[in-house]
Amino acid sequence: MSIEKQTELRSLLPHLIVCGDFNIRPGWTMGPRTIDDYEIVLFPAGSRTTYSVNGSGWLLHAPSFIFTCPGEEHAYHFDSSHPIRHLFAHFTLEAPDLWPIRGIPPVMPAERLPHAAQWMRHLLWLAGTTPARWRERAAALLLAILEELSSFHAEADAAPVHHASSLLPIMKALEYMERHLHENISIRDLAALTGWTHEYFTRMFVRAKGVPPRQYLLGRRLERACGMLRLQSLSVKEIAYACGFQSEQYFSRAFAKMIGISPSKYRELNQDPRLLELNLAPASELSASYPMNRYFGGGFA
Repeated sequence: MSIEKQTELRSLLPHLIVCGDFNIRPGWTMGPRTIDDYEIVLFPAGSRTTYSVNGSGWLLHAPSFIFTCPGEEHAYHFDSSHPIRHLFAHFTLEAPDLWPIRGIPPVMPAERLPHAAQWMRHLLWLAGTTPARWRERAAALLLAILEELSSFHAEADAAPVHHASSLLPIMKALEYMERHLHENISIRDLAALTGWTHEYFTRMFVRAKGVPPRQYLLGRRLERACGMLRLQSLSVKEIAYACGFQSEQYFSRAFAKMIGISPSKYRELNQDPRLLELNLAPASELSASYPMNRYFGGGFA
């Protein structure tokens, strides 16, 4: 093969934008959002984390691969009971029609794709250590992972990861919460939104998220308050009302009870928001051949 042909072929291979291996704090919600590139995510352990895309929802109760295409609106609701580790890679394709991405399902069981899981970890090692020709090797690994995901979908007996159609009403309630955290939200109104009774909604919510809806709602309001305290100059009172609390006093009591310190003290101790805004959890007990909770590739290292 000529040098020109090799150069042309390399230009068509997947191009790694950014990747990482992050341990996320319990209960964080990411999205709904859309992205401009492709994303592969590996959850190496099962949990009560849920993933929704284009009106469908999945409970990631087993190790899972997630494949998201550009422009697809999707959301993650991370398990509220413990930190969740996930490996991810964002990449672009110059000529998507040439590569095996058509028909790759959004969610796949990682246990049936052991080679892809190993290659995902090696991809992180390449980006984290940058050995010779690491970008070319990363592109080849991304293509190999795509081939595995596509081949899995092509198997006649391929069984999807548990598709939780009963989770769709819960997804609807979660997304409503995110849009209206600053308002007075009643659990009865959320139940009505799903079409379920108050009792059945509460039972299904606990099954999906591990905590009652009122506790989850309080946690999400406090999570938003933490972000505002780190990143904005609003007063504590203004942040309290912006996060749906009826008074500054109630907000301060709830914050101190759950976070362990007052809102003002939290703001004082968290002046650098760069990584804290990602809702990261400590990763010291997890092992990897590269640093965790860091971005790699594309100038992010």
